[in-house]
Amino acid sequence: MKKQLLNVKMTLILLFAIFNFSLIFSQDFPEPSTMITDANMTVQVGADVCSSVMDQGDLIGAFYNNADGELQCAGYQEFLGDQLAIAVWASEAGVGNGFAAGENIQWAMYDSSEGSTILLDSEMNSSPPFSSTFVSNGFGQVTSLAVATFGGCADNNDLVSPLDCATASSALGCDFTYNGVLISDACPETCDSCEDCSDNNDLVSPLDCATASSALGCDFTYNGTLISDACPETCDSCGGTAPVLGCTDEDAINYDPTASEDDGSCIITGCTCDLAFNYLSTATVDDGSCVILSGGCGDSNADNYSGDLCSGSVFAAPDCQYAPVDVVIGSFDYTITDANMTVQVSGSAATWNGGSPPPNGSLLGAFFTNDDGELQCAGYATMDGSEQYAIAVWASESGLDNGFAAGEEFTWILSLNGESFIADSFEMNSSPPFSSTFVSNGFGQILSVAFSGENSEVAGCTDDTACNYDNTATDDDGSCTFADSGYDCEGVCLADADGDGVCDDFEVSGCTDSTACNYDN
Repeated sequence: MKKQLLNVKMTLILLFAIFNFSLIFSQDFPEPSTMITDANMTVQVGADVCSSVMDQGDLIGAFYNNADGELQCAGYQEFLGDQLAIAVWASEAGVGNGFAAGENIQWAMYDSSEGSTILLDSEMNSSPPFSSTFVSNGFGQVTSLAVATFGGCADNNDLVSPLDCATASSALGCDFTYNGVLISDACPETCDSCEDCSDNNDLVSPLDCATASSALGCDFTYNGTLISDACPETCDSCGGTAPVLGCTDEDAINYDPTASEDDGSCIITGCTCDLAFNYLSTATVDDGSCVILSGGCGDSNADNYSGDLCSGSVFAAPDCQYAPVDVVIGSFDYTITDANMTVQVSGSAATWNGGSPPPNGSLLGAFFTNDDGELQCAGYATMDGSEQYAIAVWASESGLDNGFAAGEEFTWILSLNGESFIADSFEMNSSPPFSSTFVSNGFGQILSVAFSGENSEVAGCTDDTACNYDNTATDDDGSCTFADSGYDCEGVCLADADGDGVCDDFEVSGCTDSTACNYDN
């Protein structure tokens, strides 16, 4: 009999609860035409925000509190996978059939698979032109949605109205979802689902929580324990508050003083190159301030490149090192084409092995890089001790690869005793009318060009007036021989007008007839 009475009681309670569900959400999601008033607010909800709590086919709506304290829908849409623009309707004057200006919007969803309406916690964009509360003819944007949670540890009978927590938990059970809310969440005290949040006076002995918090403050550590942890009830520090994510580093440009938990988003500017004297280990974004006082290299082509984190640094004394590159250097033969550039160089501008001018007979040539990647001559001057030289540097003809292209840089090469040496360094005048790169019919000027290397010395006669002059000799060995006066190196008279084999300078006037009395032999 008791069991039968209990079953009857349960049935009555359930019928009563189901009937009154329609009073809490008196117009859950009515026909849209019944909600239209004389003004609305358009609220955007992204597809990603919707999909975080609902499936396609579910409904999401904006609810206000009507005059009876009930949640009443003022606009909704079905989620079909795309973003939504929901018209949320305003109350007409004196009617109470929509949102009032400045009213908070309570969002709820209808779970089509469960057939239930579920309250949602939300965050809305408050940055203009958006508003987080209702504004007629305004704009809103929902930035996050979550199934509503209820903090604290006191029963909320309103959430299980028209029942109360004692009746709902007894009749339906704490694990039952009623009015879209789990009864254990609405009635944590009755369901004994509260976390322990009572003061522990023993932890602040010989004081008590009231005295410790009043005298020392909740943020004070006493007896090795933070007073707010020992006295959560007195300090109002019971759980239930979600952490506020953000940057907690005060040195960051995006420091958030309201954040309680760091989310790794801090942006700290400074030097990120660990070779620099002003390296900042906590920096996340390089600000270009790095200075490397000694060594290091910012050239990514170098063997000892210091890395991308240091590429924007200032290198006070760089030490870039490169692997030897095999370059094919062509001969000093060149092609005369349809245009050239004249490059002037003084005899003192070129140096060999630290200061002395290149030996006479050496060639100073302008080389370009041909299509095969080889260095090819486009003009040269023979070094002969002159005060200055003018080198005709030839341009490439259209469609050919036989000279310099417009704007191409020069490679200067010295030929010495058949060996070629690429300039260690050179400087060209870039002030008009001169150009430091190739210009057809233009002018160039070498201000300095330095060569170095080892060249085999060739002993011989270096005097070009000697009969045995050797143009390949680099070291005079004193072997020079010269023709006798009036003769060439072959012993032939330089002048013999009568062809008698006696040089004019040595002719003797007189009688040459041997039969004459005054014959002069």
